[in-house]
Amino acid sequence: MKLRIVIADDNPAVLRQLVFLLGNEFEIVATVPDGALALEAIRCFRPDVVVLDIKMPVLGGIELTKILQKESDPLLPS
Repeated sequence: MKLRIVIADDNPAVLRQLVFLLGNEFEIVATVPDGALALEAIRCFRPDVVVLDIKMPVLGGIELTKILQKESDPLLPS
């Protein structure tokens, strides 16, 4: 069984390359161009792995990681 992955990058060429490089080893469940769509895809598909660009429109990778961390750890302060 392949690990399920979401890939988020605002550069279409980088996104295509990541799909090409990772597609044989992972089940890519979503590719998205910004952090807000990445958050939706992660909540919807519950992937095993997420690959995030640091700087994306709407919501960057670092901010998105902080949101996901808070959602997954009920002991962290909100």
